Amino acid sequence: MKARTLQKLKRDLEAYVSESVAEWAFTRQETFRKVTWRQGSKGPMSSRFAVWRMRHAHRTSAGAEPLAACWLIAEWPIGAAAPAKFFFANLPETTSKKDLVRMVKNRWWVEHSYKELKDELGLDHFEGAERVNDFETPA
Repeated sequence: MKARTLQKLKRDLEAYVSESVAEWAFTRQETFRKVTWRQGSKGPMSSRFAVWRMRHAHRTSAGAEPLAACWLIAEWPIGAAAPAKFFFANLPETTSKKDLVRMVKNRWWVEHSYKELKDELGLDHFEGAERVNDFETPA
């Protein structure tokens, strides 16, 4: 490519820079609400959450079709200066905010338990299962 073409391409890309998800969520502070997802050993576990139905914009500038609509779930812990965690979920549009929060928070527990189990059994190098002739065998 010619230098002039590269400069024009760079200038065009800079013009299309969008804000990050964190910046976008920060500008929508009024949509965050306190949600309690379960009772913990020290009382109710809660934080502030906001949920939006959206589409990923990944590669749409290259002419790709937009992906299907999904949920963006943002957590803004009470006392924090800004939203801290973000999750995508492809659950149905009818899923309630409380169910969305419960699902993403339970995911941490499942992943943590899986890691602990692998460590206890000495399977920290285990990566899953391979399929050989329609039978699953350890990798």
